[in-house]
Amino acid sequence: MTAPSCFLLRLMALGLVSMIFCSCSSLPESSATISRVKYYHLVADKPFVVNDPAIMAERAYHLHGAVTKAETLARGGHYYSVFWKARHPGPLSLRFEYRQANTGLKSRVKEIQVAQPRRSQVSKFEVIGEEHATHGRVTSWKISIVDAAGRELAAERSYLWN
Repeated sequence: MTAPSCFLLRLMALGLVSMIFCSCSSLPESSATISRVKYYHLVADKPFVVNDPAIMAERAYHLHGAVTKAETLARGGHYYSVFWKARHPGPLSLRFEYRQANTGLKSRVKEIQVAQPRRSQVSKFEVIGEEHATHGRVTSWKISIVDAAGRELAAERSYLWN
């Protein structure tokens, strides 16, 4: 073999080995991450027309089954979908802390208990209906993954959360 082809072969072998080691990386033994928080604000009492079919599909998804005006208004509010991963031997809880426009700095909390966390999870939180009508829109929020001992493993927050 010539020197340039030998160098090229070694470079390709080095690249292949580094790709193998990078693809084998995983989470540590006890860890958690929040990869994304998807937010949707449904204003049910106003007509909504856009050219994007994905946005119209999201609205139709949340209003599916609402027949009367009262049912439609009760579904108005804020919807959060949390995409997270956890590698933890025990139960975990996903905590959603939020503040609303009419409550000032008073934080409200919703929690979802997960007894056997899978590697990838999707959890949903809703601030809708009477709660949304009386306390107003959500102004800031924080979502955290907490273990049974109360330790925060991961967190994601809105810009206004302090």
